Amino acid sequence: MFILGPSGCGKTTLLKIIAGFIKPDSGEIKIMGKDTAELAPERRNIGYVSQSISLFPHLSVMENITFGPLCKGLDRRQREEKCFAAAKLAGALHLLERMPETLSGGEKRRVAIARALAVDPFLLLLDEPLSMLDSDARSELMKMLALIHSSGVAIIHVTHHPEEITADFAKIVKMENGKFVL
Repeated sequence: MFILGPSGCGKTTLLKIIAGFIKPDSGEIKIMGKDTAELAPERRNIGYVSQSISLFPHLSVMENITFGPLCKGLDRRQREEKCFAAAKLAGALHLLERMPETLSGGEKRRVAIARALAVDPFLLLLDEPLSMLDSDARSELMKMLALIHSSGVAIIHVTHHPEEITADFAKIVKMENGKFVL
């Protein structure tokens, strides 16, 4: 699903509410039919990639990707399996031994997406994932996101760029002033 809207219309806030980082002022957030208002973010089984990519600078790419599975208590073999599967899907296998400061913007996005995928989310929230990338990197990442979506991971992708919308995602919602516009 794409959520399209101008800067400041509430797209990022909506993602943070869905992820559980912000409590809604009113209403409910139902995930798979359950009200999740009191459910901690780490218990929602959702991957979130923010606009400003925040990788741990003191950890290798592999350590960044395995951080979520480590927090879930998985053993080393399980963490490595999750890491390799997520890195393969995100096109980041060749980056595993590198440090974040050596990565380009597109490579950092791939690693952040792999880190979000390593916890096996059923839903991936992407906040302007293609911003600040050149056209080649955008095109590559759009193909990668289509591949992730086709693997069975639901994606909510927010943007203010209509050209990012692809046919691979069935739904497009427009947002203005904190509300969906029909």
